Order: sequence, then C-alpha cells, then structure tokens
Amino acid sequence: MKNKMQLNKISKSPIDILENTKQYLRVLDDTQDTLISTHIQAHIDDFEEYTNIDLSTTTYEMYLPHLTSITLLPKAQIQNIVKIQTMKHDYTYEDIDNSQYFLYEELGLHYLQSNIIFTPILNNHPKYIKITFQAGHTTTPALILNYLYACIGSD
Repeated sequence: MKNKMQLNKISKSPIDILENTKQYLRVLDDTQDTLISTHIQAHIDDFEEYTNIDLSTTTYEMYLPHLTSITLLPKAQIQNIVKIQTMKHDYTYEDIDNSQYFLYEELGLHYLQSNIIFTPILNNHPKYIKITFQAGHTTTPALILNYLYACIGSD
C-alpha cells in the first residue's frame, strides 16, 4: 500500500510589508492599500508555491496511515516538530514521547527519523499518525523582500 499523506496548513504568521512596499512604490496615501495588499499576497503565494518555502512561520498537520523509520517531510525550511501522535481506538490522539524521534536535514531535505515500533490499532486508517510541525522563515530575508517589492513594482 502506498503511503498516502495529507497535509493541512493550521496557522501562518502574517507578513506585514504593506508600508515598505508603498515606500518602494512611492505611494503616499492609503487609497490603494487593498489593491497593493492583494498584489503582495499573490506574489507571496506564487513564491511559496514555486520554492516550497514559507516566508513566515507556518504550522502544519501531516496525516499518515503509518510511520516508517525515516519519513521525508513535504516542506522546506522546517523549524521543528511540535508533536507526533497516534490514533487510539476511540479516534482521539495520543502523544508519542519526543525521545522516540528526531529531525535531520540532508541535501536541503528534512527527514523525521523514528525509533517507534508499534502495531497500528486501526490498520490503514489514513489519519493514524498525526505529525504537527512548523516550517518557514522566522524573519523573511531582505533579499526575498526586495524580490517581492520588484515583482509588485512591475505589475
């Protein structure tokens, strides 16, 4: 059976660059704020989709039917693993002790390695394992911000 993964974005820290963008564009009033904000968000979304890197801290929940000893995490710039949980008989989740797993990076990819050996109680349930992790930049790099300003300025 293939390891079918489901990834949900739970929360995202805002990137507030409206005022800096307006300075870059030499806009002095607030009449175009909504339009500029729409362009900012569109370029942020495009950048994040293309690079697979969140420009601010984003929390994800990843669901798996089972856990392998080494699991590739589907995002770049992983900050930490918040928790890993397994589903119980009553469909609630139970935390796995964090001494049973660790995060490592190899060639720009982030992996979760676990020493967990268990028999799934709910065989092949698509959400048997829930991994909550954070990814993205804690502070958006200036080079990326300058790129965004230039893209918005060329619209």
